[in-house]
Amino acid sequence: MNIILLAPPAGGKGTQSALICSKYNVPHISTGDLLGKEVENGNNEIKKIMDTGALVSDEIVFDLLKKR
Repeated sequence: MNIILLAPPAGGKGTQSALICSKYNVPHISTGDLLGKEVENGNNEIKKIMDTGALVSDEIVFDLLKKR
């Protein structure tokens, strides 16, 4: 089962995903969380992009999702 939640910031994605994950016993994957962990682990490429306020490329996000 794949469910993708799209909404603006503070749109309830986190709240709804917690309910869905709990009810259907599926994992929660947040691209924002994945990017944050990469920065915490010292990924300076992603940090530079995020610090400027630019969007991280699809290629980078897809690579993180594949690793996950």
